[in-house]
Amino acid sequence: MSLCMERPGATASIYNNFQKESGRSFLEVPSDFAAASSSLSSSSRNSGHPFKRYTVSSNGIHGTNENKSRYSRRQDWVRLVLKSKELDTKDAKPSNNDNRYTNFTRAWIYILFFIVAICYFATETVLQGSTGSLLQETASIASEALAVKHFHERAGKALSKSEILEYEVKFVPSKLNEHFLKQKVALDHLRNAPRSPIRRPRLAMVFFELGPTPELLYLLTMWKALAVLGYELHVFSLSDGPMHHEWEQNGAFVYIPKVDSIQYGLGIDWLMYECILLSSLDARSILESFCLDPFQQVKVVWILHERMQLDQHMYSVPTSEADALSGYKKAFERADVVLLSDYALAMMYGRFDRGNFYVLPGSPIPEFEARSFMSMHSRKEIRGLLNLSTHDIAIAVVGSPFSYRSAWRGYAIVMQAILPLDEFVQSKGLQLQIMTWSAASSRALKQILASQSGFTNKSMHHFGRIDELNNLLWAADIIVYGSLREEQALPSVLVKALAFGHPIVVPNITVVRENMQDGRYSHVFEAGDNNALVRALKEALLESEVMNHGHGMRSKSVHGGLPIANIISEFVNFLEVFIDFPSDVHIPFPISLISEQLENNWPWQLLEAHTYSARKPPERNIVRSPIPERQRKSPLKIGHETGVTHYDDILDAADWDQFRLLKLAEEMEENEDEQIKERNGQIHGRWEEVYRSVRKAENMKHELHEREDGELERTGQPICIYEPYIGAGTWPLLGKKSILYRGINLISQQRRPDSDDIEAPLRLPLLNDSYYSDVLCEFGAFFAIANRVDRIHKNSWIGFQSWRAAGRNVSLSTKAELALVDAVKGHNGDKVYFWATTDLYSSKGSLQHDFWTICDSINNGNCRSMFLKAFKDMYALPSNWDLLPPMPNDGASWSALHSWAMPTSSFLEFVMFSRMFVSSLDSLTSGQAHGTCNLSVSPREAKHCYCRILELLVNIWMYHSGRRMIILDPYDGTMHEQHHLPSRHNLMWLNFFSYETLKGMDEDLAGEVDDSFNTSKQWLWPRTGEVFCQQIYDRERRQWYNRKLEKKKRDKERVKRIRGRQRQQPLAKG
Repeated sequence: MSLCMERPGATASIYNNFQKESGRSFLEVPSDFAAASSSLSSSSRNSGHPFKRYTVSSNGIHGTNENKSRYSRRQDWVRLVLKSKELDTKDAKPSNNDNRYTNFTRAWIYILFFIVAICYFATETVLQGSTGSLLQETASIASEALAVKHFHERAGKALSKSEILEYEVKFVPSKLNEHFLKQKVALDHLRNAPRSPIRRPRLAMVFFELGPTPELLYLLTMWKALAVLGYELHVFSLSDGPMHHEWEQNGAFVYIPKVDSIQYGLGIDWLMYECILLSSLDARSILESFCLDPFQQVKVVWILHERMQLDQHMYSVPTSEADALSGYKKAFERADVVLLSDYALAMMYGRFDRGNFYVLPGSPIPEFEARSFMSMHSRKEIRGLLNLSTHDIAIAVVGSPFSYRSAWRGYAIVMQAILPLDEFVQSKGLQLQIMTWSAASSRALKQILASQSGFTNKSMHHFGRIDELNNLLWAADIIVYGSLREEQALPSVLVKALAFGHPIVVPNITVVRENMQDGRYSHVFEAGDNNALVRALKEALLESEVMNHGHGMRSKSVHGGLPIANIISEFVNFLEVFIDFPSDVHIPFPISLISEQLENNWPWQLLEAHTYSARKPPERNIVRSPIPERQRKSPLKIGHETGVTHYDDILDAADWDQFRLLKLAEEMEENEDEQIKERNGQIHGRWEEVYRSVRKAENMKHELHEREDGELERTGQPICIYEPYIGAGTWPLLGKKSILYRGINLISQQRRPDSDDIEAPLRLPLLNDSYYSDVLCEFGAFFAIANRVDRIHKNSWIGFQSWRAAGRNVSLSTKAELALVDAVKGHNGDKVYFWATTDLYSSKGSLQHDFWTICDSINNGNCRSMFLKAFKDMYALPSNWDLLPPMPNDGASWSALHSWAMPTSSFLEFVMFSRMFVSSLDSLTSGQAHGTCNLSVSPREAKHCYCRILELLVNIWMYHSGRRMIILDPYDGTMHEQHHLPSRHNLMWLNFFSYETLKGMDEDLAGEVDDSFNTSKQWLWPRTGEVFCQQIYDRERRQWYNRKLEKKKRDKERVKRIRGRQRQQPLAKG
């Protein structure tokens, strides 16, 4: 955020005024003042006080004035310095009385300085808060009162517009603007580029409750336009509400997830969405789950319409409040964009700004507050509360939400314009009442302005709290916007004033000219023209119908809100440049195509249809604290009147010290008890026995392989299904803990607690490289399991189910699990079962495209070309080879999401093929920089470059290696064979995918590694698993035999050395 300020030359104006009034400049000194200063300086020099002057002659003694002229030349100063050292010490030093006087004075100066320092620190530590603000307010009132006096001295002079509109303060998110500009250029390029998309862009909105709130009304209105442009929306809410039907009626999919805790998310695969939209401050706890892997790369927009005030008591003793504040800071940092509806909110949340704040002006909340307030309070009731009678005409003067230097100037101009109306109103038998509201100026300053403008204290009413604004606007007859400062957007106070339906008088600042028309219920005047302001006030007074009809005619608003078409257009344009559209997504239509179909007003009938929303008191004016109510401590009470915080029942520092001492004593006692138990349980023996047992334990340390209970239980099962996952954010998406499943973590040190999950980076060091861990995705788990598979996998069948399967709602149910276990027990033939299909890629639920078209759609249209290049490099085919393995479109399904099961021997064969293919694919991109990928469009796709083409690789291997492909329904467990073997006759490339061919290629590559061939270039294959061939086996066998012979030789030498060793004869025999 950057603030751009423009200030006029205030010093120059003060200088000109002073010169005009006094007739001289600042540099001219009066003669009487010069004479007085001259006499004062001469007397001080002649008196010898406070400093004693010594004149030095050429002989080193006191001289006359004639001797002084000798040292006027520069070269004589050296002689002066040398001779001055020869002065008599008695004549050169002060007397003892002078020394005592100087020491006494210096001591008092030190004491005074010490007292001032103590007072300063006491003021900073004790008198902060109300006292400090009172001193600042008093100083500002005094300085501004002088400015008011100067303003009234110039009241008869015309003011230019540059003097009225003093300066501007602009909120400019420069980094986001630069990024959005680049995104807009890239989006225009994507619209013109050839694409083959298969789905619509997906959005997700997350709420705590689907109640009739203005925040939901805002997003529902935006969604109506987004649905026409081609977006798809999924709505998630922790609890249901009356707005559920409204979302579904407008084409959104509504889900109510049932989760016990939201610490690790809602159990949803957020990677399937292009953007997540969160609303309200309550979404902070949900936003924290997006800080976990792998959801850190998901784009999140946090939309805020609410106000929040951070009190000083939050930084004090209670740790829960400090933790809540830290949680808000993390949430604001995690959000890619914090979307605010008002520039005042950008200042309010300024301490949390990390360069991700963006303002889209416009919100239904101000109008909602006005409507709710009018529905619950009659105008007569509010006027009586403010002591306004039926013979009073109330003029409300409101101002800018920002505090700036010359806020008083606008109020002074308005009060001067209202003054001529006082006589006109009194002639009608009525009384004029002026009510002012602003956060920019103090109450005392307004009283000074009122007294100097000619108004009495009885006719002036001053308000400054935000909860008093509704009373002021509802009770007023005319509303005047008194701020003459240029704003970036229409202030919310004006939007709310329009909703109350009173005549409004506003200056012709830029945002007023763009959003309000000079006509009924809005009167625009030229800023700086007092006569125009007086005319606008008279027109508003006559239009209000108060002069003839009183206040009993109207009790509801008669004026609608501002048009919202511009708000919808800006929101849609923002989403277009914010979202990174993947290669398989349709580019939405531009908003210009439906600009004429956009709504002009908020659909209030959706909220009014629910009765309890009208009875619910509006809480939008309440200044919220960032501490959730459930996290507040009950003993903590805040005084509503004085603002004093009471910590009656909170532990102090002494209590905490005593608690720590007790805790430390308990730990020491427990340690002593454990040591005593260990000593009592020891079995004492001879040192030889202890030594032998220790050596035996050390020798067996590396041979002991303790197996956990889960591994022992899985040994007797026919199949084990491994679930690869990435980070703590995917834990809720994993299957229930059972002997059928076992997790495999792809990121080190993020394994589930209290589980026997496998750490993939420990089994395959390649995964410690973050680049290959990202580009391989689940294939990293395949390579880690296949690397010395007999050490961890003892079952005849092996299966995999991606963590994304649960997020897409295609994970195996209990019924499907039993069906799969029964099917693999009665194994006959080489089969592959899969339960997630490529239909998940489409928004329609089913794809009528062939295999290679689907692969091109999700890989930026380069799947065929990249697969062909890798296939040719893998098999060393000629350069003119242009054939792809045939994958016919026979209406059957293909596997997706790495959710399948097959025999363990078939899995090892598939990994053998995959390792060579991945190595060839990696060699094609080895010259490119990390982060660039021909298979991707968006940055998130580029990070996982190979993942989408490898996800479909198992289909090519299954089809052309002659495996039977059976689809398993994940819900009811029914099975159907796909791509029957007779239909594949003359289509399968068995020569390329047979076991003998792949085994021979694998041994050739292992031989190259053993011969240190091909080490000059970057080669991925040796790092993806075991390197084995007969040559390596024979060499290792010879090495093992040689080590065995060397060990026997060392043992013989040691025994011989022991036997030939001389022993000392005993000195005496008993």
